[in-house]
Amino acid sequence: MIWLFVIQLTVGKARRSNAGPMRGRSRRPGAGSATRAGMGRTIWMLFLSVLAAVLAACGGSTGSSTSGPPGSSPSPSDSPPSDHETSPSDAKLGIVAIDLQRVFFSIANARNPKSSPSERMKRAERIFSLAAEKHVPFFVTYEDAKTGDHALPPSLAAALPKHAREIIKTTFAATGQPKFVPAIEESGAKRLLVLGAETDVCVLQTMLGLRKRGFEVLALTDALVTEEVNPGPALRRMKQAGIAHVTMTEAEALLETGALPAGASASNAAPIIVRPLEMGILLHDVPGLAADDANASAKKVRLRELLMVSEWFEMPLFAADPAATTNALPDDLRSIVSRPITALAERPANVTQLAVAGGHANLAAVQGAETFFVEDALIGATSSELEPLYASGVVP
Repeated sequence: MIWLFVIQLTVGKARRSNAGPMRGRSRRPGAGSATRAGMGRTIWMLFLSVLAAVLAACGGSTGSSTSGPPGSSPSPSDSPPSDHETSPSDAKLGIVAIDLQRVFFSIANARNPKSSPSERMKRAERIFSLAAEKHVPFFVTYEDAKTGDHALPPSLAAALPKHAREIIKTTFAATGQPKFVPAIEESGAKRLLVLGAETDVCVLQTMLGLRKRGFEVLALTDALVTEEVNPGPALRRMKQAGIAHVTMTEAEALLETGALPAGASASNAAPIIVRPLEMGILLHDVPGLAADDANASAKKVRLRELLMVSEWFEMPLFAADPAATTNALPDDLRSIVSRPITALAERPANVTQLAVAGGHANLAAVQGAETFFVEDALIGATSSELEPLYASGVVP
């Protein structure tokens, strides 16, 4: 279950106050809100149990291309279905619209107005209309319900293709719903253009789930909606998983001609996905927690949450120098850690993946396992520092 928390931290959405079964900001206002909030913690844990079994859409890795423990073969669940393997020229296009509901546009307008949610809605409307005109396989999801503030905005509802398959979901990733992937497979679509809300949570998780199942995925970045003012980590994770970014102009051309945009490198190769039972946390450059960072306070909160999660689920903690790391931890973080920190050099063979958090010094030196940068818990790390590592393949 812990991997879900780790991934939510990566995209900046691990835990929120008053969290409901999916995430706190998804709760519908009204008479039922108090009841939902009161039950939130219990339902959240129940959902985590289910999600741990059905979601496979998380994380990004480094170095090793291993998809299982050392010496093992990839498990069937780690490999995409062979019938999805297609060449770029013969892949049938489908469109997936994730949770483009009134509530998420309202929240994005309130918390992230500079992202121009209303313009993104217009682009989504255009895609809806083109899909109807071209009769492109179309799949639309709704979080929790499709009425009230969870309905589509009027302009999107009016443009919704009559042939659209509508699915109400109760998981972060739509791929966690039993009818979602079969519906896509039934349509014959193997290349999927994805738009929706929210970029860093349900959209990302769904895209990763689709990639794991062997689909080519194109992210229509001009029609992704989120309240998160820094969607960079989520967008980078998409690229790491072989998801191509396309603009509105490119998407329109794709729908008109069927041609993949020049330079779009959608992949149907199996991405590296988090394996929760093989994950450890690397506390890196803890003295670097004092580095200048405009988002230092928020990142330290994420680091604290990550350590709490490691305790709850007994995820192993590692450091290059455990004694020095323990001594350098601020008192409020040190008080959380009740188990010994293991030397990274002594990492057991069954821990094949590391989530890296702490300071940003010499990140390129982190080696020895598939490595995931928990960007929201790396103090001082900047895009200019991280991008070369991603581009070079040190961290995919």
